[in-house]
Amino acid sequence: MDQLNTDFTVYNGHKKLPLFNMIPLDHWLIDELHVMLRITDRLWSLVLNELKDEGLFDDLACEKEQGLESWSYTSLIGEDKLYNNLRDNTTDPNTFKNDAKEWLTLFLTPSISNWEADEEVVSGLYLPSDITPYIHVLVYHVAEIMQIHKNWGIKSFLCSSVEKRITYKYLISSVKP
Repeated sequence: MDQLNTDFTVYNGHKKLPLFNMIPLDHWLIDELHVMLRITDRLWSLVLNELKDEGLFDDLACEKEQGLESWSYTSLIGEDKLYNNLRDNTTDPNTFKNDAKEWLTLFLTPSISNWEADEEVVSGLYLPSDITPYIHVLVYHVAEIMQIHKNWGIKSFLCSSVEKRITYKYLISSVKP
């Protein structure tokens, strides 16, 4: 963390000083469910925006919410959002790191064209500005966290059971006798 506080570019992908610069990197944990939910939500919104921009998001693909100018759609939920290798204790962190970086390379595929041959431009995928902090964590930090906590695995730190308990207590307390 001392290195990051002095020069945040010492770790790949860092564009700013850490938000919580007093917490050593080996004390950070992730909740894999939230990382995957936020990443898939971001990817889903990028796809929907592309469909709308191309005029392909028609009545067959969605329904307009009554009285609103926004599109209504069902977000991906449940097991569809989980990345199996992230939850698997036997996943090699180095393999995960390489796979995550390969995915990021694909995510950032640039547009391709041959201007001299006057060929049509093949649009690339997404821009670096489309990368969220969750994508950054997945690509640049999850493998390190997996290595540090290999005895338990990342799924040991899943927060959903805590959230369910808090939600249940809230619902029970809000019901009037």
